[in-house]
Amino acid sequence: MKRFSFVMLGRTLSVAAAVVVGAGFSVGAAQDSSYIPIKANMDATVTAVPKSTAEGAETVTLALPTANTVDTLRLPYVMTTGVIYFGGQRQANAPTIVANRGGNVTVNLPSQSYKSAEVALYTVNGKRVMSGKVSASSAVNNISRGNVATGVYMLSVKGANSEAVTARLTHSGGGLSINTAFTGGSVADARKMSKEAADLVAMTWTVTVSAEGYKDSVFTVQPIKWNNPLRTITFKGTFTDERDGTVYKTVKIKNQTWMAENLKYKTDSSWCYENDEANCVKYGRLYDWETAKTACPTGWHLPTRDEWGTLAIAAGGTDTYGESGTAGKVLKSTSGWIYNSGTDDFGFSALPGGHYSGGYFSYAGRYGYWWTATEGDIWGNAYRRDMHCLRDDVDQGYYASGHGYSVRCVHSE
Repeated sequence: MKRFSFVMLGRTLSVAAAVVVGAGFSVGAAQDSSYIPIKANMDATVTAVPKSTAEGAETVTLALPTANTVDTLRLPYVMTTGVIYFGGQRQANAPTIVANRGGNVTVNLPSQSYKSAEVALYTVNGKRVMSGKVSASSAVNNISRGNVATGVYMLSVKGANSEAVTARLTHSGGGLSINTAFTGGSVADARKMSKEAADLVAMTWTVTVSAEGYKDSVFTVQPIKWNNPLRTITFKGTFTDERDGTVYKTVKIKNQTWMAENLKYKTDSSWCYENDEANCVKYGRLYDWETAKTACPTGWHLPTRDEWGTLAIAAGGTDTYGESGTAGKVLKSTSGWIYNSGTDDFGFSALPGGHYSGGYFSYAGRYGYWWTATEGDIWGNAYRRDMHCLRDDVDQGYYASGHGYSVRCVHSE
């Protein structure tokens, strides 16, 4: 059993961790369900396991056979009692009892021991999330905060006479309100009051999303009845370039495997934006076309115009090469663009590395330009693809091969 420290009158005692009171569970009507929309950037399998054993709570599985398509994970809306006691209950005038009702927490303080107290919530790393003073003389004792992240926290209650107690509290995300009530005083009275006040809370589930060859994505969810927010899962692999040891993230989109970062391999006829090495770390290097054609590591290559078209169409582009539509919006990274960052639905994480020409650098943060391996005309121009901070498409055109643009390598399947 896990343990935590209970401080009483300046002495630290070791006591048993908080335990759930009440073994009974109940299930809502059979038709009550939680619907969780979920999508992954590749074919995957979803397994949801209830964190407690209860009637109606069994493992649920879902196949996601089509990458980047929304499917619905349907979970039975199972309810369970949510009363948790702090440790130290065996001592007279037990300090606190907590009734956790999913976003609303009730703390009962025996008035024999606590005339006033400080109630505080901390992350497990010790960062204070919120705190407030409470008093038996006050009609209302409440502290609250909106948009508290999902996670495990430490709830602390410290009395004016230096008595204190802490316990772990799991929150499923959103607003959190801690209400304090001062009770008659005996352990038996406090225990009885909390049992009577016990409410039902939604069952917590552990959800595992698995894709072959990738590390599982695992999260917990305490669903609400009917519709829940969309869950987007992005699987990324890694590749190490043996030439210089650089490790790149990789992502599979449809039947293509792409580097999820711009190439950084240093060669002749390649540049860091504004000749600043920090920009090479952020954006990768800029290459002229002849260099770009041979810059990718063994097993990878500079994508052709057609391969870029396949990517753009998979991401929602239209026309022959996917140059219209909204592919840029979903391929752009969620930050790094001065305006109109993307949603990065596919994990491609396109960044605006700008370009180099004739000794001048321009447009980093605004434009991302990437060479293709396809020649544009007989005068040595070549096709590129580009995304802009004020557009949602993936444009194309052919330009002088001496310009410096970014490179994304695609795996040679």
